[in-house]
Amino acid sequence: MRDLRTLGFKGDDFELLDPCIEGHHSFVGNEPELMCSVDKSLNGTPREKWGPRGAPRPIDRDRVRRLNRFLAKQPVDGSPLPAADGVSEDDLPPF
Repeated sequence: MRDLRTLGFKGDDFELLDPCIEGHHSFVGNEPELMCSVDKSLNGTPREKWGPRGAPRPIDRDRVRRLNRFLAKQPVDGSPLPAADGVSEDDLPPF
């Protein structure tokens, strides 16, 4: 349902997607921005996963804290932060 909301669906029931129902939600004419990520299938081969771009993803608390420190320029030990030293891509959440 979250992905449908990202695409503009405002209903509470999947039946509202049925074009046979009067007042159904239509996606005709919409050009959604989609995102592709690559994962491994059950047999280990690469598999594409498509979804709406900007769909919210939960971030664990540790990553949120690290992002806050990065944005506030406050290192873990409280010492002054030199330029961007000590901060890597691994410290940022995957957006």
